[in-house]
Amino acid sequence: LPQKKILIGFATLDGHSTDSHIDRTTGIMGKAAQLLIATNSPSAVIRITGKANFQISVKFKSLVTQLIERGFDNITLDITECTLMDSTFIGVMAGLSQSFKRGSTTSPSSSLKLYGISDRIQSILEGLGILSFFPTTNTLEGIEGSDYNQSSDDSEATKKQLTANSLDAHETLMALNEANVAKFEEVTEFLRRELDSSD
Repeated sequence: LPQKKILIGFATLDGHSTDSHIDRTTGIMGKAAQLLIATNSPSAVIRITGKANFQISVKFKSLVTQLIERGFDNITLDITECTLMDSTFIGVMAGLSQSFKRGSTTSPSSSLKLYGISDRIQSILEGLGILSFFPTTNTLEGIEGSDYNQSSDDSEATKKQLTANSLDAHETLMALNEANVAKFEEVTEFLRRELDSSD
């Protein structure tokens, strides 16, 4: 597949946000993705609809963590209706995937899988060199469309939480693929200064 431009998305402590391609073209600012949940113990499906960016990344990470704590060992991300992902959201996904592989938060048999990956998102993950970290599946564990409910977490992440999460996500992407250092080194240095100045 031809590689798509990687969308760099992150939040700053002064309330501004940055969403731009590496070549500084257009971004995906606007309404964040919606998270819908369906469970069929010990499996759970999170349906991500719309544009998955830094605005929803803290809530997404919290949701996956809560499902793990409730004993859901196999989590599938249904991204059939996810139109685009920015670098922060991808970095959060990658970090969670590594937690599953290490078994640090789940049982050895647990997994975090992708369902319905589009050519566009597949190309973005390939461009970051991390596609192999995400196993895919063709089933949704017997869960039907009517089983989905909206996430009950209505809390909004603080600016500092968003910035810290953005920093962690980009550091994860650089750790997983050395080629990403050149892409995100400037971003991580900026975010680190932002957080240091807030202390």
